[in-house]
Amino acid sequence: MPDLLTQFDPGKCGRFVLVMVMIGLVVRADGGTIRDDRSDADYLSLAAQSQFEPIGKLTLISTGSLICSGTLIAPRYVVYPAHCINQLTDPTTLGFEVGGVTYPVAEIILHPDWPAGNPNPPPTIEGNDIAIIRLATPVTGVTPAQRYRGTTDLGVTGTFVGFGWTGDGLTGQIPGTGGTKRAGENMLDALGSTLGISDNVILSDFDEPSSPTTSVIGAPLPLNLEYQLANKDSGAGVFIFEGGQWFLAGIGVFVVDYNIDEIISNYGDLSGATRIAPHVSWIDSVLCPADFNSDQSVNVTDLLDLLAAWGPCPAPCSEDINDDDAVNVTDLLSLLAGWGVCP
Repeated sequence: MPDLLTQFDPGKCGRFVLVMVMIGLVVRADGGTIRDDRSDADYLSLAAQSQFEPIGKLTLISTGSLICSGTLIAPRYVVYPAHCINQLTDPTTLGFEVGGVTYPVAEIILHPDWPAGNPNPPPTIEGNDIAIIRLATPVTGVTPAQRYRGTTDLGVTGTFVGFGWTGDGLTGQIPGTGGTKRAGENMLDALGSTLGISDNVILSDFDEPSSPTTSVIGAPLPLNLEYQLANKDSGAGVFIFEGGQWFLAGIGVFVVDYNIDEIISNYGDLSGATRIAPHVSWIDSVLCPADFNSDQSVNVTDLLDLLAAWGPCPAPCSEDINDDDAVNVTDLLSLLAGWGVCP
């Protein structure tokens, strides 16, 4: 298979056509492109299923305009791509719309290995394109998605749910068609090393029903509701079904114009998602920082760990919850506030 990184002309659309499509040069949207021989109603119906209720829209409060999609993973926490708000410094300008309600954002937490503020981060760090927002008030009436913690997210069917532009495999994405929640299926075919980037990324291609030779990776035949990410689908949830339960296994982050036809998200193109499983420990540390032994509960074991570390505790020091280089009463109060099962 040819090296995808050598197949793009950086003079045409810059870095994100060379490697991937993000906000700006080739944008994302709220829906994704679909098979040309299937009804859009089938994709809309799939998106309306209850297990996909945690997917919402990150918007600018002042205008209501869509920034990207996101997934509720706890009553006050949403996971989405870091590149969506890479240069945004004021979280209060954002809202997260889910279940028909818009919740104000209180805090933005970028992955520690994502270069905050860099408008053009290198592709080598794409495996860390993930962030969390903390909402000012908890979401009610929507059950958060369960984070995937397993190891079998490769070679299985992923259900992609987002709010990006739509179109079909022949037209590619159509500008101005975003804002409607759609869901479709695609095989999680390969890891990021296929593109020369991190295996924290998982890849899918958009197979064409009438021309199996357009397949790039994996099996050449499309799924019944084959689907491709499109502009504004950054943050689209990628769900897998395992052991009788739905899990959030990834978040959409880019599209590659593999066939170099300058039609984005048509048959033969690739999409990439940041995998959740490699980042689940970091996510847990954000949502439940006092769970020092990672047993998904803050309990007496964690209390004893904190007391044993009492006093000066320069980084790295997990018991120093507020990062002031000391374990003290402030950290103790934080631990007690989070006592019990982690979100």
